[in-house]
Amino acid sequence: MITGLDHVVLVTLDLAAAVAEWRGRGFSVRMGGTHAGGLSENALVGFSDGSYLERSPPGPAAARGPTDCVSRGASRACSHRSHSSSRT
Repeated sequence: MITGLDHVVLVTLDLAAAVAEWRGRGFSVRMGGTHAGGLSENALVGFSDGSYLERSPPGPAAARGPTDCVSRGASRACSHRSHSSSRT
């Protein structure tokens, strides 16, 4: 049984643009840390219950193959397709 939500990761192609976009919408955004030995970074939007949204550019896994994506502004929602070796 799920009793709470810790965080949701939203992949973005341009972290600086995503931070500016979310700040422009009134969210308080703070820069987070780095992951994968410095290969990626993130920005966080926290909520009063302790949950948060994590904005992060795609990491090294993105180089493995194409994704099915839906773009809107600086944000992009993607699911990884591992069955093909070409990029779209």
